[in-house]
Amino acid sequence: MKVFVHTFGCQMNEYDSARAAEIFGRRGYMPTDDPKQADVIVVNTCSIRDKAEQKLASALGRYSGLKRHRDRRLVVMGCTAQLRSRALAGRFSAVDLFLGTDRVAELDDWIRAGMPRETRVARADAESYRFLEGRPARVPVSVPVTVQKGCDNFCAYCVVPAARGPQIDRPAAEILAEVDRMVLAGAKEVVLIGQNVNAYGKVGRGRLATNRFAALLREVAARPGLSRVRFTTSHPRDLDVATVQAVADLPVLCPHFHLPVQSGSDRILRKMGRGYSRKTYLEKVEKIRRLIPDAAISTDLIVGFPGETKQDFAETMSLIDEVGFTFSYSFKYSPRPDTRAFDMEDDVSESVKSDRLARLQDKQAHFMGRNLHAWVGRTATVLVEGPSRRGGGQWMGRTETFEIVNFEACLDQPRELTGRSVEMEIVADRGHSLEGRILQKRAESMGGGL
Repeated sequence: MKVFVHTFGCQMNEYDSARAAEIFGRRGYMPTDDPKQADVIVVNTCSIRDKAEQKLASALGRYSGLKRHRDRRLVVMGCTAQLRSRALAGRFSAVDLFLGTDRVAELDDWIRAGMPRETRVARADAESYRFLEGRPARVPVSVPVTVQKGCDNFCAYCVVPAARGPQIDRPAAEILAEVDRMVLAGAKEVVLIGQNVNAYGKVGRGRLATNRFAALLREVAARPGLSRVRFTTSHPRDLDVATVQAVADLPVLCPHFHLPVQSGSDRILRKMGRGYSRKTYLEKVEKIRRLIPDAAISTDLIVGFPGETKQDFAETMSLIDEVGFTFSYSFKYSPRPDTRAFDMEDDVSESVKSDRLARLQDKQAHFMGRNLHAWVGRTATVLVEGPSRRGGGQWMGRTETFEIVNFEACLDQPRELTGRSVEMEIVADRGHSLEGRILQKRAESMGGGL
């Protein structure tokens, strides 16, 4: 028996898909990359942008057609299953199971019940919610570990609170146990993931609020066998000095902060409901750079939010100049049902959105290029992840600040490099990545020949 898993969207979905595959594996299903060979097809969905839902409809059309040729099961899980199960069921009668975001841990129950036609999308409360447990036999060098689900922020444009419900924090003991299992399975780096990891263990509101995320970081960093720890995504409002200080204190915590700002305009930030101003965001950036001068700061940006004027956009562009982000994810606003902004007039034309996005990305490319060029001639510690996507016998890894480094292995057995932290001289920047050369002293200490 075989299972095929198709994942749309973010690291949270990738994590859930991996756990779903493990559940099927424990029931005797082998993974396959060919849906035509699968006895079960699992589609893990995303609702963040309209484009993802369009791609989902196309995929479900293909997979529904495969069911006409042989008996197999079709499962739709994730955010779109949570929000649109009734509409999807009307369009795609071939789907056997709609599994909401709070019910993924029940996948094993469904298999044991004989895989009946069901819809399981009821929201779980904090007491009954079950986090998926990662129990892999083997994992890549870098793996995600979830620390929470849901979000309490209700930003005007964001569908996550509707799709994943309120924030529920995973018990620290479960997180640490999973980190240990991932290390035993081969991980050298873990990425702590959640919709707003900075709010982990949050108590109180406003200036009196306290979070427990810094303490969790210190506990994870102390686990044996780990080379690196990262975390994402961070909400700027909830980033505290204790978290920045933990990163400054502990070498295993990577000095990279992904801090989505979304806009540089205070007026748009208020309409978005972000809970901070441009000034307070820049104060957070200043605290990071004061404690960790070489830290990398990346971000998310939205152009064309309802009511965005030329001046609002200019303020976003000037913020990029002021911060100098190492990289950014940038998007045109698109209205999403189940969000407050859906009822706002989408009054920025598509052509204006496209023009602003292109100009923003051109500006950001300048800062990304400047960051990469500054690496040339320097030495970097690179955690090797495996063969490069560039091919040609090259391998790749990442710096502590998340830059990709491609390199020639120059060793008799290059696979021995996987999972190792290797000192390299950065010899060139390639636009979106770096090229490195293993330092001979480091290579000889590993027992390899050049």
